[in-house]
Amino acid sequence: MRLTPLSQAETVGAAAPPIERWLNRAGQMDPPRRRSTAPSLARHDYARLMCTGGYPEVLRLQSELRSGWFESYVETIVERDLAALADIRRVTALGPLLRWTAAQTSQEMNLAAHLLGIGPDAALAPMSQTLGPLAESFVVSEIARQATSASTRISLWHYRDARREADVILERPDGSVSAIEVKASSSPSPRAADHLRWLRDRLDAVAPGAFIGGVVLHMGEHEVSLGDHLAMWPISSLWAD
Repeated sequence: MRLTPLSQAETVGAAAPPIERWLNRAGQMDPPRRRSTAPSLARHDYARLMCTGGYPEVLRLQSELRSGWFESYVETIVERDLAALADIRRVTALGPLLRWTAAQTSQEMNLAAHLLGIGPDAALAPMSQTLGPLAESFVVSEIARQATSASTRISLWHYRDARREADVILERPDGSVSAIEVKASSSPSPRAADHLRWLRDRLDAVAPGAFIGGVVLHMGEHEVSLGDHLAMWPISSLWAD
């Protein structure tokens, strides 16, 4: 059995995987409008969630003790598990290797943040290049964890070519598709949905009706319906009622 950290939905005590409700709502876009959501999270709240993660042991610790837990976790992986599995002689080289890997990936954001020595304040620093990858990783991880307990199989995909990218594409067994673009901004421009708009038009041309909704997930508090099956919602919409 594969054990994963808790999703934010599980942390707040959601009764069922909200991703199914979220997908249904994404397929029933409102006419263009703007409204605030409650309760809302500020960018620092999101940065704290991303750097904390969902390991139950970490959630029970005070913030100043969490770094020590992550350090012990990494030492266990490096000095015992990886060294034993791969019969690696130069164990001392694995620490720097893990830190380099963390800098190249957006997966397991809380562990990556620890390896890079990044906390919420550092992630939010004006010149920081880490908040975007952390936000993308947070959203992908949240959806993936919720999808494992959904009543309907949800396949997750990523699209990228030389000019366009869709951070997450969610496909149901009936072929219906929703797409997500993640932005670390609290007030993204409608232009943030340009790649989702292109994907919608492309799918409509080859499989009419397959694209049911595209959402820009951001760190603000407003929901903005853009019309034509596109919207901008807070990241917290993935678990909030």
